[in-house]
Amino acid sequence: MAVINWTGNGDGSSWFDQANWDTNTIPGSTDDVVINVESDRQTIQIDSSVNVNSLNSSETLEVIDSALNIANGLTLDRSALRADGATTSVLVII
Repeated sequence: MAVINWTGNGDGSSWFDQANWDTNTIPGSTDDVVINVESDRQTIQIDSSVNVNSLNSSETLEVIDSALNIANGLTLDRSALRADGATTSVLVII
């Protein structure tokens, strides 16, 4: 289990761009994810299924035609969580 922080240093919007994360890896099912960008508001797009241990975000998350599965807690601080797309988008928090 690792804490992985969003930097936005890649394309600044895609969950799946490794350069957007401080470890240069995409978070996995045992990871605790922290998304807190001080300088500007960002919308982070999730367009394929994601599984993480926990998620703490101060940015908008947009789940597009996919699923976001969170095993152990979600914290949203001055942010939003949207589900968009032509097919079903799913959010699961356990």
